[in-house]
Parts: sequence; C-alpha cells; structure tokens
Amino acid sequence: MFNCHEGLQRLCYDFGIKSTKIKTFFTTSNHWDNCSGLSSLLLARYDANVKDFNYSNEFNHKLIEQCTVFDSKLKRIRFNCLDSNPWNYEDLSIEAIPIDFDSMKTVVYLGTLSPKKGEVSLKKCFDLKVPRESVSKLGQNQSVLNIEGKLIHPEDVKNFDNPQQNFMIFQCFEPNIYLKQVLNNSLINRFLKKCEVIVHFTKSRYLKDPLYQDFLAQTPSAKHLLIKETNPSLSNRSSCRFQFQLNHLDSKLFPLLQQRSLNGNQTEINPNQPIIECATGTKYIFRSNPAAFDSSDPSHGLSLERVPKQLTLNDALRYNDGSERDGLEESVKNLRAKQSSLPANVGPKFPEFVFLGTASSISLPIRNVPVILSNLDVKTSILLDCGENAYHQLLNFYGHEKIDQVLAKIKMIFISHHHSDHHMGIIKLLNKQSQIRKKLCQNVWIILPYVVYSFLSKSKFLNTDRLRFVFNNRFEQYKSAIIKDLRVKKIDLIPVKHCAFAYGLAITSNNNFRYVYSGDTEPCDSLVEIGKNCDLLIHEATVEDSLLKFARTNFHSRK
Repeated sequence: MFNCHEGLQRLCYDFGIKSTKIKTFFTTSNHWDNCSGLSSLLLARYDANVKDFNYSNEFNHKLIEQCTVFDSKLKRIRFNCLDSNPWNYEDLSIEAIPIDFDSMKTVVYLGTLSPKKGEVSLKKCFDLKVPRESVSKLGQNQSVLNIEGKLIHPEDVKNFDNPQQNFMIFQCFEPNIYLKQVLNNSLINRFLKKCEVIVHFTKSRYLKDPLYQDFLAQTPSAKHLLIKETNPSLSNRSSCRFQFQLNHLDSKLFPLLQQRSLNGNQTEINPNQPIIECATGTKYIFRSNPAAFDSSDPSHGLSLERVPKQLTLNDALRYNDGSERDGLEESVKNLRAKQSSLPANVGPKFPEFVFLGTASSISLPIRNVPVILSNLDVKTSILLDCGENAYHQLLNFYGHEKIDQVLAKIKMIFISHHHSDHHMGIIKLLNKQSQIRKKLCQNVWIILPYVVYSFLSKSKFLNTDRLRFVFNNRFEQYKSAIIKDLRVKKIDLIPVKHCAFAYGLAITSNNNFRYVYSGDTEPCDSLVEIGKNCDLLIHEATVEDSLLKFARTNFHSRK
C-alpha cells in the first residue's frame, strides 16, 4: 500500500478490498495526508486478528507513532521497519530513492516485476483432454498423450510468458525545484526509459508547469496515472446508496449527498490515452490471473470496471444484485399517509444538527466515525467531535459550491476525549479552513484534552494561525469569551465516565433551545443531572443490550 489517506478503510469496505491482506506500507513523503487514514485501517486489521504491520523508511516510524498513540489496541500491534532496499517479495522488487526537499522527506519508488515463464493452464488441459495424472509432466516440459492418443506438447497448454515490467510511484511538489531533483537522479533517469507505468501523486496546478509538461513528453511510452485533487470522483457509493434509501422515506430529514464528479462523468476516461486522471476504483493490471482471464489474451493494462457509476434512485431502491424489493412502494405509500397526518413542524429553524458520523471506533461503509455539525444560527456553527474524514463528510453533504461558507461558520470544535476516532479529522479540516481564518481575521476555539493538543503541537502538520486551544479541564477560565464569540446564553462542560479527561457539553442557544452532547461514556450522574429538561440529548450508545459486561469493562452505554 502506497500512502493511506483519510477514509481509505471505508473505501476498502466499499470495493471489497481486505485490508488484512496489506503486507507492507510505503509512503511517498512524511506529510500527514499520507498516513491520516492509518488508525482506522489498523483498528480494522486488529479486530480481524491481524496484529502485525510492516512499513518502509525510518521516517514512517514517527508518523505511525502519531497515529497510534491514542488507542490501547494499536499499541499492541507489532510494527516492523523493513531495512532492506530494495524490498523483495516473490517476483516483485521495490527500490526506494530518497529525495530531500525543503524540510520534507520524500521517496521515489522504482518497482520491478521479474520475468516469469508461463504456467500450465488447467483450462487448456481440460479442453485438450489431458489426463489429470499427466498435467505435472507438462509442467516439467514433457510431452504427453491425451485420452484420445494425441501428443500434447507443453507449449500447447502453457500460458504466455510475462516479460520484466517496471513502474514508478512518486509524489510531486514544486516542479521547478523538486522535479528537477528527481530527473537529475541518474538511477531514476535510466529507469524511466523502461517504465511501463508512472503513478503521480500531484496537484492540478503543477501540471501546467513547463518542466512537468516536458517530463510527460519525454516518457511517451509510459502510461501516466495521475492522482490529484480535481480527478473525477464519486462519494462513497455505499453511503450514497443508503442516503438515497433514507431520502425516499423522508427527503427533509435525509437530503441527498453530493455525488462529486469534478471533471465530468468518469466514463469519459479514455484508457488508450497515455495520461489518465484516475477516478476512484481505477485499476491497472500488470499480470493477469490465469484462472480469471482467457489465457490466450494477456489481459493486462488499465481497467475501469470497478469505477463507480453515477447512482440513481432506481439503483438504490433495488437489492445489490439488481432485483426489485417486493412490497416496497406499498410500504412507502403507507408511510406517506402516516406522515401527512402528523402536525407540521413549527419549531425554531436553529439550532440545526447535521450528523456526519455516528459509528463507533471504526468507520463503516454507510457510517463515518463521530462528527456532528451544530449550526447555532446563520453565521455560527460548532463541530461536536471531529473524527477521520470530517472534511470530506462536509464536502459530500454541502458540495464544493458551499464548503467554504460552511467552514467559515465553524467557530468552535469540541473534542470530547482523546480516542483517535473522535479527532483524527481535525488536522485536514483546520488546514482547509486556514485561508478562510486568515482572510476573515477570525479565531476558532478548539476545546480538547491536553494529550490531543500535545499531539497536534508536536505533529508540525497543522496551521495554527488564529486557533485558540483550551484544555477541557480548564474551560471555566475561557467560558465567558467563548459564550461571547458564539453568541449563546450558556455553555457548560461536565466530566463523564469513559477515559481520563472525557467530557460532555451543554449549550443553551439565544432562543433558549438547550442541548446536551456526550461522546463515549457509561451512564453517569453528571450527564443525567445536566441533561434534565433539555430539548435534545445526543449520547453514544453503540453496545448491544446483551453485552452488559463488555459495556461496563469499556465504559460505554448500551442501546
């Protein structure tokens, strides 16, 4: 696996990829984005009883330490740094070429698949009526007689030979400086001449640079796979599908998500072009699986069969195999009749709550880890926890046209406790918001445990301009200033029973709407007391009723 951005584990679920099969983790640079999805991926592997993880490069050790410091499960994983260079696995060799750039540590990876002789095809043996006991002889380059007495030679039943194949994976930074260093490396320069595929982690603006254009032109025989921010991309398919179903039941409560496709529909990708803007799900096959393909055809190259198509309501309302759900429309019709008999909702428009994540420690295909947006009024919002992929959840809900307006309204982020599923999305979200803060000269309050602050301050990945950090156990010192900035009547923090420095939050808005929020906690008197007579209580309840012992051991509530 090369790089691990936020939300990768959800995509693994969506595409049927087993993260437990990932043998080794490589990063193209020591940038936070390249490892920000590791904690949820490692938790999923741990729950599947995979408790070891290999990684390359010494600088990855620090990144992994930062991703795993908050969860006891992750501390039990055996992390192995691979010192060998090149790294070899069966017929694959990967050589790491370090490139120092500014304060960044970056690596260009040169991959080589060794030549491989074609193996005996069981399908061909069956078609040519070769007896089972004679198949091994064909593998030993011996000719045999089939059941009809005809002589069968090894070349009659063997698949095609695979030649040596080469690929390069790198992350581009400022082309006029960084790309020069890459191209001036003699080893990379020689390797490029025999490269079949070059994977670029890059940015759209870099592609306009003359040096980048020259680089693309100098390697015409290679297939260039571009991974950048403006590639055609759809939101998480399972999540969109589920939201379609909920929207069919209540369109106001469950508005449709934005199915992002930034450069037109992804079906416009031409696999025959040398430069491909890869949509999510794009696959490049170096060597076909003889069991899966016709052995007379090499069947390798670019494949778009896994790229999701734009989802429709009709698709979402059917079963996964495309068959119709019996009685669905009749049930929806009955629901509509009941909904029409309900009194109209004449309550206040604000505060408004957008549930962007309600899962527990690991993201699921249809549920993200905890993120709740509370819009206090038209100008002010707060985030209640900020789990992994928080920014993309906002993007999926509001779309590119509104995302900057939404970020500008966020005046406070409350982190209930230090477990990683409650705050791993904060770096990306705040960095995306940084230019808006600078432009508006606007401060943002971050209420959090000290241990999370320590992580953020040491990571050096976060733009801290105009951020005001408040440790949750010292909240009272800043309470009046926060109330003034948020324009609310009252805010209280209360300790809850989960881990050290776990807190809940109670807010009374200017229209006297009072709500209480707690992240993970077992039932506790402080939350009961402050929650009395509130208009809305939001609390964690992820453990089944039958798992009382588990809930008590882990300080959780039951449903």
